[in-house]
Amino acid sequence: MEYLIHLGYVITLCALLARDILLLRTLLVVAQLIVGTYAFSRGILPIGLWNSLFACINVVWVVVILLDRRRIQLPAGLQPIYDRHFTALSTREFL
Repeated sequence: MEYLIHLGYVITLCALLARDILLLRTLLVVAQLIVGTYAFSRGILPIGLWNSLFACINVVWVVVILLDRRRIQLPAGLQPIYDRHFTALSTREFL
């Protein structure tokens, strides 16, 4: 069971090295769940609860990021205007 804490911290290290925020938060969720599981199995309730809270917060942010990254379909009337004048903007910024 000792390997769990090391695995959790290695995944945390990988998350901190990630450049993409979605990957960072996803890795942190996994790491915090592993560290939380280890803490609960050892009876260290405060560390288990804190890591569970952090994992929940990161899950919420993963969902927010995924929703924000969804592709937006422009209405047919706006597509030519966007293509002609606003290609430097994302479709989300254009709307």
